[in-house]
Amino acid sequence: VQYEYVDAPLRHLFAAADIILSRAGANSICEILALRKPNILIPRSAAASRGDQILNARSFEKQGFARVLDEDEMTAETMKKEIFALYENKEKYVVAMEKSPAGDGVAAVMTQIKALMR
Repeated sequence: VQYEYVDAPLRHLFAAADIILSRAGANSICEILALRKPNILIPRSAAASRGDQILNARSFEKQGFARVLDEDEMTAETMKKEIFALYENKEKYVVAMEKSPAGDGVAAVMTQIKALMR
């Protein structure tokens, strides 16, 4: 299903998905990481944005959390190729996200609270 914009129900849509194709905004990538969903990020181009989505996507790619398809290189064929490559290797991305301490925000906050209590 394609949506122009999704606000609050985004986490539910992501939770129901096997793989995710998404822009690389901060909210989206945080939900993807928390849910540990294999994903392809398609950041807005530098010509159409401040460039923050490009930085987010490249960071996720570097950490092994995502595949990245640049908007300027996106065609039906490149998207098909990326989807098949992601699906064939989806466990690799899940494992990388599971190893990330950034994926468990609750644990990170609790660690800081416990440190303050000492």
